[in-house]
Amino acid sequence: VIQPDQSVVSIQTDSDGLVTTQTAHRNAVAIAAGWDHLLVLHTDGTVSGKLIGTPREHHNQHIVPVGLTSVVAISCGEWMSYALRSDGTVVAWGRNDQDQVMPGNYLTGIMSVHGGRHHALFLGEGGRVQHIGSKANNDADTYPRVRTDIKRLHSADIRAIAITTDNRVVDVFDDKVLEISKDIDIVDVVATRGGYALQYKNGRVVILNRYSMYLDDEDPVYTDPIFLSGISSMYANGDVLVCVGFDGRVYSLSSSDQGGFDPIPLDLPIELRVQPWSTLTQVPEDYDADACHEANTLALRLSVIKQTNTYMHAPHKPTF
Repeated sequence: VIQPDQSVVSIQTDSDGLVTTQTAHRNAVAIAAGWDHLLVLHTDGTVSGKLIGTPREHHNQHIVPVGLTSVVAISCGEWMSYALRSDGTVVAWGRNDQDQVMPGNYLTGIMSVHGGRHHALFLGEGGRVQHIGSKANNDADTYPRVRTDIKRLHSADIRAIAITTDNRVVDVFDDKVLEISKDIDIVDVVATRGGYALQYKNGRVVILNRYSMYLDDEDPVYTDPIFLSGISSMYANGDVLVCVGFDGRVYSLSSSDQGGFDPIPLDLPIELRVQPWSTLTQVPEDYDADACHEANTLALRLSVIKQTNTYMHAPHKPTF
């Protein structure tokens, strides 16, 4: 969490409950996390990195290249790091066993970077998407190397979702475009390993489970939606989805191996609540923070009940 004084606080849960740690990072404007490393973008355009927890693998993903400056955005893959500079070029470092790093250093005209499990996607001028990585595991053609007419993009783990220039929300995981929804009020999308989240400008969020990895059907099934309200912004990495409320409350969810999302308890003290700020969403006039929180908590509890009761599944492709 980035605090108002631009310091960074690390938050995690363990057997003792919620644990918060004041890090040494200062003057932070953005943070990104991989499997076991953290990147911090500072106000002066520099980047710092750190290993977190007990690293499973060490590929120098936390060691920032010497002389890296003028950075405007950062992203992490599992064991890779990506930095977007103000001139539209990308600098990449870390694990490179599937070509997920080296080609990135030759990209130009890039507007956003999105690291995944063994790949990265880059959104460039004119809505053009480029892909690097995933050389093995039959993933080489999973993500199109070139895709156009995209205005917003997110990729995490093995998933990718986008909003097109004609306001379609599309699943771009397979070598085809699968439309999930079409609505001009959908302003942001994020992907996790097990599903997607759609953000509306009024603070509504629809979280969809993507069940194709558990079925023989070639096409995915989007089912058991979770509806949240009063959400300012969303973040996702790997199988974890984080939604931040207008009042700074944080809702954290993790996709399970059996499909569906399980809430992760994360009741932040008031002094550590995330500063709600977004240019994409607008606080409704009738917004009630406590009522939204009560409804969101109920929706998350119900989602867990649905996962264990097959009669409550809604196995169809919804349009919202």
